[in-house]
Amino acid sequence: MASIKSIKDNGTYKAERRGKLVFVSVLPDEVARFKRKWPHSGIQHHDQIIFTFLRNNGELVDYEPLRLLDRVDALAIKEMANNAKAFAKQAHMILV
Repeated sequence: MASIKSIKDNGTYKAERRGKLVFVSVLPDEVARFKRKWPHSGIQHHDQIIFTFLRNNGELVDYEPLRLLDRVDALAIKEMANNAKAFAKQAHMILV
């Protein structure tokens, strides 16, 4: 496993850069806020949701927990991923 190069945390999102990947955790308070904004999203209570992006181009390559795939509105998960990616870009962890 690649060593963690840097961590940025604003209390809503936490981003970690490990080699060519950036892991962005959507922290519990933000998951709850998002659920209020998207009440029919299908997102259940989670401690956090983690998105994995390629550092060089910001492409989404994975997210956890994977069980979200079965019951969550695709537009909602895309919006949450875009918010997480925006945080990582602002933190200069994604290069584009």
